[in-house]
Amino acid sequence: MTDHIATDVVIGGGGIAGSTAAIALSKAGVQVMLVEPTLRSDKRYGGEILHPKGLANLAELGLNLSALGADIDGFHVWEDQAGDVKLPYAASAQGPGLAIQHARLHAALFAEASQCSNVTVVRGMKVIGMVDHPNCIDVMVAGKCGRMSVRARLLVGADGSRSQIRKLAGFVCRRESLSMVSMATVPSSALPDSDCAHLFVDGERIAFAYPIDGMRARVMVDHASGTAPSPQEIIDLLPAACPTSIRKALCNQREDQGLRRFLTSLVSVDHACCGHTVLVGDASGTCHPLTASGMTAATSDALSLAKAIAEMPDDLGIAATSHAARRKSRQLTRLALATLLHEIYTDSTPRSTALRRAMMSDWGSVAGQVHGISLLSMTEDRPHQLLRSMTRILYRGLAHLHTPAAPLGLAGEFLAGVRASKTVFRYGTALLTNSYRLLGGNGRDTA
Repeated sequence: MTDHIATDVVIGGGGIAGSTAAIALSKAGVQVMLVEPTLRSDKRYGGEILHPKGLANLAELGLNLSALGADIDGFHVWEDQAGDVKLPYAASAQGPGLAIQHARLHAALFAEASQCSNVTVVRGMKVIGMVDHPNCIDVMVAGKCGRMSVRARLLVGADGSRSQIRKLAGFVCRRESLSMVSMATVPSSALPDSDCAHLFVDGERIAFAYPIDGMRARVMVDHASGTAPSPQEIIDLLPAACPTSIRKALCNQREDQGLRRFLTSLVSVDHACCGHTVLVGDASGTCHPLTASGMTAATSDALSLAKAIAEMPDDLGIAATSHAARRKSRQLTRLALATLLHEIYTDSTPRSTALRRAMMSDWGSVAGQVHGISLLSMTEDRPHQLLRSMTRILYRGLAHLHTPAAPLGLAGEFLAGVRASKTVFRYGTALLTNSYRLLGGNGRDTA
């Protein structure tokens, strides 16, 4: 039997993006149906950090979740040859961020959404189809308990990086696999700093570590797809810059504790809105988790969509189109930054080594520190500011080139320096161009 009901907005997926969108839309007076297939939230992984912007987004909705996690003050980046540099949020006049377990944040937001007066939660079902009309959209929802057809003014796809709603609606999408990440939980005392997210790199490998509460921390190790290292084998995959304390903590991992693993991918769409369907959170694009920007981006999407609908309540399709246009540059900057960093951090060639050390040098300066943390935390999300920051780093990279071992004379050294400078600059420019090309969405959804 098929039931027919009506609502303003159907949200497919009750994760962080979907639940936050439901809360924001409810507060704007919109009637919402939140469809959640009840997937286990502890199977959803990523950088479990809310940057200050993400916390501000939740505060705007009247939510204070600081007690559920641990305060965090930016990034501490370690490179095996260039040393380490701190990028505190305070450098760009931001307050603390929050490190929080994904499952905890999801549970809190879903519970809050379930209590909103304008939100109807449908559990154990998922969106299986839709028919777009000039002024509305018919959404087909099904599960073990039956099927129903919902007529809505807007469908919001919030069902993750492998979004079925995105596929069903025919969004143009590109997916590129990047790597596999193995994740372990260790005592927070193993971290060099208890209040920072740590990024360890050496030109071949990346490790990301951060506290999730007062006692525990996550360690995520990037490695090639298709491998499944044990807790002991993962130690050999740690970057040289990773400290002994983390290595010892991983050594103490019991074999039965195992490691959680997930694939990382670069997923981008041409446009986050198509007809009366709009994508938010990971459904609208994902990147490598080394910038820990996913949860902040999800909350930003939710608020942006709610504000667009509040401005244009009579036509939610146009409101969604406006939201998609506004968030496009923010998403482009976020995905391009993560793509650039992953490329530079995992390439051991001299040109990448020069750029990596130039970046460390730039982030060690006052101006570089401000630019670096602003981009990483999404406080600065304009593409031209990423280009400006990378141009600074490209010029600094010229000073970090390998000096020839054999004496060439003044003229010879000058010519060698010019050739090397061209190589680094061309490579850096190619990285930027390739990052933006990858985000251009020239392929179709293969999720």
